[in-house]
Amino acid sequence: MNQKNTHIKQKKVYKKRLNKSLLSLTLSNSSFLGFFKPLRISLFGSLFSLILMLLLSLILVFKPQNALANSCDLSGMGLIKTGYTLNDKQKKILMDNLWNKEVNQKSDEDIIEIIEGFISKINPEIEINLAEVIFKAALATGLDPFVLTSVIKKESTFFPNAIGAGGAALGLTQMTPIAFTELRNQLGLDSKFQGSSVEEYRKLVSNFFDGDEDKITRYLNWMSETQNSKIRRLVLTNIDYSTLTGSLLLKHYLALRNGNYNLALQQYNGEASKRQYANQILKSQGQLIKSQYACESSTFSLDILTEICAFTNERSYCPKKKLPGNPQEI
Repeated sequence: MNQKNTHIKQKKVYKKRLNKSLLSLTLSNSSFLGFFKPLRISLFGSLFSLILMLLLSLILVFKPQNALANSCDLSGMGLIKTGYTLNDKQKKILMDNLWNKEVNQKSDEDIIEIIEGFISKINPEIEINLAEVIFKAALATGLDPFVLTSVIKKESTFFPNAIGAGGAALGLTQMTPIAFTELRNQLGLDSKFQGSSVEEYRKLVSNFFDGDEDKITRYLNWMSETQNSKIRRLVLTNIDYSTLTGSLLLKHYLALRNGNYNLALQQYNGEASKRQYANQILKSQGQLIKSQYACESSTFSLDILTEICAFTNERSYCPKKKLPGNPQEI
């Protein structure tokens, strides 16, 4: 009996020891696996990052040569792609007249006086004859003059010496370093990149300066040195350079965008994913097209002219001007 009881006690002891061993082994395994858990997560993260980098590399490698800037606003960071190459269709658009049909039906004098009245309404402090310069740039590059006027109004409120936030954007058309780089490329002034349409772009410059070789050379020499911030700032004091440079850039984007003003304006402002800027410019263009510059007509009596100007609520479009045979002014 005693022998049997001793056997039972020994069995219980063995069982207890076995349970302790199993518990110890379990805890040991848990610690072991816990040690490798962060390692597994780290390896998984590294593998995921590697796959993501490979995918991005493939996207960049197979990106089309003529692909435009993505939908992010990159203009302020200077990351917009430069050095675009134009195809034959785009070259034709670059050289075409892209004026609105209704604008084409107006006389040159009417267009200039509408722009002049608009400028005097927005910024009465301007004394320089900016309207003629804007018209000249529009005529030379084939840009709609009312679009160009609206861009300058939006960018600088017609102040030639306007400087944007941060000091990067300069002048009437708020040109930035990235914009100058793009135009140097297209005008064949960058040793790192020679555009395929240098002749066409230089023809637009020649149009503006009426073929005057000295003026053309001076402008191109200035453009070639615009990496230098001090030289670039000449755009603040030379309204011809400022207006022409902005016109060339917008016409360049129009060519890239196959003549679509909405898309070109978005790219000009560096907001390819937004339409607010373009919508504002095109709305302003429409208002200028519809403006009734009644004062230009010499066939109306003074009273009728006064009534029309008052009715359209655009008194500023009717500057004081003597009519034939009438010494009075309106």
